[in-house]
Amino acid sequence: MVRRVLTGLIGCLLMACGAFLAVTPSANAAERTDGSGSSAAGAAGMSPLTYRRMLAQIPLDAAAGRIRDVAALPGAGHDGLVQIRVDDDHGSLTVYWHGPVPADIAGLFASLRPGIRVDVKSAAYSAAELDQAVNQVLHATSAVRAMDVRAAPDGSGIIVGVAGALPSVSGQRLFGTSVPVQLQSLTFTLHQQTRTADKPLFWGGAVINGPQGQCSSGFGAHDSNGITYMVSAAHCSSGNSTYRFTNGNATATLGPMTGRVPSHDDGLIVTTSGNAYYDGPGVLAGDTSNYKTVAGQGALNLNNSVCESGAFGGVHCGLIVEETGINNVLTSSGTRVNGLTLTSLASDGTLTVDGDSGGPVFSLAPNNRVTAKGIILGWVADNEGNLSEGVMPMTTITSDFGVHVNTG
Repeated sequence: MVRRVLTGLIGCLLMACGAFLAVTPSANAAERTDGSGSSAAGAAGMSPLTYRRMLAQIPLDAAAGRIRDVAALPGAGHDGLVQIRVDDDHGSLTVYWHGPVPADIAGLFASLRPGIRVDVKSAAYSAAELDQAVNQVLHATSAVRAMDVRAAPDGSGIIVGVAGALPSVSGQRLFGTSVPVQLQSLTFTLHQQTRTADKPLFWGGAVINGPQGQCSSGFGAHDSNGITYMVSAAHCSSGNSTYRFTNGNATATLGPMTGRVPSHDDGLIVTTSGNAYYDGPGVLAGDTSNYKTVAGQGALNLNNSVCESGAFGGVHCGLIVEETGINNVLTSSGTRVNGLTLTSLASDGTLTVDGDSGGPVFSLAPNNRVTAKGIILGWVADNEGNLSEGVMPMTTITSDFGVHVNTG
């Protein structure tokens, strides 16, 4: 797969880019009734192959989560973790690690085998060294404009997308970094993007009316004081902290978006949120009252297979995580987004549509539930016509605001 570079714009995935679309419930869509209507195994529209892969992915993601958790604990050599790639088809994990693997980490790898194959590959640089180099490039004064910057997933250096022709000088010399810099000129444009009659406790994947137009709700969340929120995209609010969001047909009020991190395009709406998302067609295809509950949150690992549930576009699955941690992505409003994840299109080739911004991105969890993985920010087109989806990881969002996803 060609490694692609985001040097473009996050466009508008708000429905009508600020103009409200009059949305009424479809005659075929049942009214939401809490406690019933849970959708069948797998997400709506999921192919048999994607379903099998997502089931195989559950223990792999759990194992990757254990590795990340243990590596985050204090301990000699614990800072060696760089990245983890999952392989659903072969039941394996590839762990990129810098330096000697500590005994307790090696013991963890051994405990995961033989049920899960764990392949450890040496990374030339640590995550801290790579992060330092990324930050150095982002703040460098150079004749060459760095459009987006990220660590190479194998820890071999960093990748920098530049505007225009590639310079003759090496990237490492150009930016003065201590790690190798791979320069690329392929450019991208990231175009930022209900269901209708949602009510308290509000669910994800529903239409929300905001000051910029219509978006999608993401996942319910709560803080340590028990205050509940709904996660969505920050660009759905554009900084208006007093505007009170409403549901799709304006029969219920959520509340204001009081927390925003524009550099991650994520935000929190204060409201009475629940622990589920709408699972089925979007309002443009008839709407749905089916749902699934959320079991917890998880990281977006390389090669993960995930689904999205935009309020207007509905559920689509088979999106494969291709790139993580992409920084300095220019948006159509002139801001820049950091920490972006890129996925392939859904297995049916579908793109998110206007109004899907902020909607849930998830994988399957045991007992017909899902794991919250992130929210939709938009679709991405590069200058060669290749398409991807842009996602902000749930781990980033909950870290930004000190919240936890609502579970059930």
